Amino acid sequence: MASSFSLSFLKKLQRTNDVVSFFFEKPEGFDFIPGQYLYITIPHQDADDRGTTRYFTISASPTHENLMITTKILNRPSTFKRHLNQLQAGDTVTTFGPMGTFVLDETANRHHVLLAGGIGMTPYYSMISYIADKKLSIPVTLLVSFSSEKEKVFYEELTALAKNNPQLSISYRSKKLSKELITKHIPGDARYFLVGPSAMVEATKQLLTQLEIPTDQIVIEDFHGY
Repeated sequence: MASSFSLSFLKKLQRTNDVVSFFFEKPEGFDFIPGQYLYITIPHQDADDRGTTRYFTISASPTHENLMITTKILNRPSTFKRHLNQLQAGDTVTTFGPMGTFVLDETANRHHVLLAGGIGMTPYYSMISYIADKKLSIPVTLLVSFSSEKEKVFYEELTALAKNNPQLSISYRSKKLSKELITKHIPGDARYFLVGPSAMVEATKQLLTQLEIPTDQIVIEDFHGY
């Protein structure tokens, strides 16, 4: 059940040129489902018109020791992102959550096809890590497109998980997801997850429609965590 609480900042990890993971101490008794998100508030007097609050997918798995969010920090970040990037160990932020229905159903053993664009794939790191850690028998195919090879977030971590878990298939592409690519990975009775920037989501949704994937087998979420 969603509630308001404080998170203590631990550390950050630079993953690519402009993608950073931020780690927070997990409050005792805090539970969430892979794919859910948090509202995080960092009060600051110089706030721009986007304000002092953002929502972020919890990119860590419930099986991990700490909470983690992962986001882009651009050369000219918003005031929120600038203050987020300046957090020091022991600093606290206000949080509300967890929330969201774009989540893993660990009771469903049907094949999961996870489609993503760029940093929008962060909920999938949580889902796949959870499946591997819990040794679930859910078959998973991850198809994610990035603008360049340098932007392949979580590639090494997920590739390592796939090597030890034969039900996991990981594919990173430096171009858009195509009808041909998706066709190669269509299992019979699958559940399709789709997340990324709005334009990417709409284009990929049209591809799935052309491939006659039933709408009740598709779970969609626009990703705004930039």
